[in-house]
Amino acid sequence: MSRMQPDGLSFQSATSPQLMLRDLSLEIVRSLDRCQKPKLWDPSWGRDFEARIALLQRQIREFIEHFSVQVGPRATERLKKLEAGFEAYRLSLASSAPSLAELKLKYQGLCHEYEAILTELRKTGFRSWVGSGHLKPVNYWRNLFHATNATIAFVLYQWFLTREQALWILGALAVPAVALEFLRKVSPRLNDFLVDRVFTLIARPKERHTVNSATWYTISLVLTCALFPEPAVLLAVLILGYSDPIASIVGKRWGSIKVRGQKSLQGTIAFALSAVLLACGYAWVSGLQLSGLATLVWCLGVPLSATLAELYGDRVDDNFGILLAAGGAAALALSLV
Repeated sequence: MSRMQPDGLSFQSATSPQLMLRDLSLEIVRSLDRCQKPKLWDPSWGRDFEARIALLQRQIREFIEHFSVQVGPRATERLKKLEAGFEAYRLSLASSAPSLAELKLKYQGLCHEYEAILTELRKTGFRSWVGSGHLKPVNYWRNLFHATNATIAFVLYQWFLTREQALWILGALAVPAVALEFLRKVSPRLNDFLVDRVFTLIARPKERHTVNSATWYTISLVLTCALFPEPAVLLAVLILGYSDPIASIVGKRWGSIKVRGQKSLQGTIAFALSAVLLACGYAWVSGLQLSGLATLVWCLGVPLSATLAELYGDRVDDNFGILLAAGGAAALALSLV
């Protein structure tokens, strides 16, 4: 099989299923990005994308033909469903009057199948073959939800709650959240209801198959609040709540240079710069008495730690990693005062 280039028109020779699945997954994600934002007003875009989808379908079929034994029957079946989903999308796009609502439903189905493939590959130990990681579609409601949660948590902990009170409240939220995760595993019907009905505006495709990000967020808040002093917790909450959505928006809109999976250089820089501004701004507004090395760690070390956690946060949800990384670095800065 050959390797698909960014324009989707040519392939180079590939010699292993690992390389083929890596390149195939990257092209699938690029195609799904286009599926989310179809340019129905542009006939040339439609014709080009139809050809791209047809080429991608051939590559999926080739991979199945040569390596279905390696990835296993369940992942193979999911790949077949994904190929059929792309065919349905292509046919809808080629119709005389394509419906945006219909294309959106087909796009959601494609996202579901892709994330199901990742789940099956994880079970068989082949998840590391995929180079693109989980899908992160443009979702401004989710960005707003992040920022709102951070604002509420910051205000409550800054002015209304003691550490003990915050821990009691967070613990009361974490226990049912974890219990709900177990219930979702044993009840597909409940899982579909929560993803498709309750959290449909903010859920990511992966959360149908993995632990919900809100659960990771609640658990990490408990740990961060228990382990680190108040200013460190507050800064970590601000960075997660504002820098992460900023990076997502910048990366999706202008992220042309990929540095790791779907993470872009532009989004990573946006995260780092906004985190620096938040760290410096919080220190100034709150009147923290920092000097020398403590200032350097607070204003640069904390943003760097959070940025690295966001960049490499695909193994554990970034809602978990960013809070702990930023909180730990901020606590270190405070210990140097």
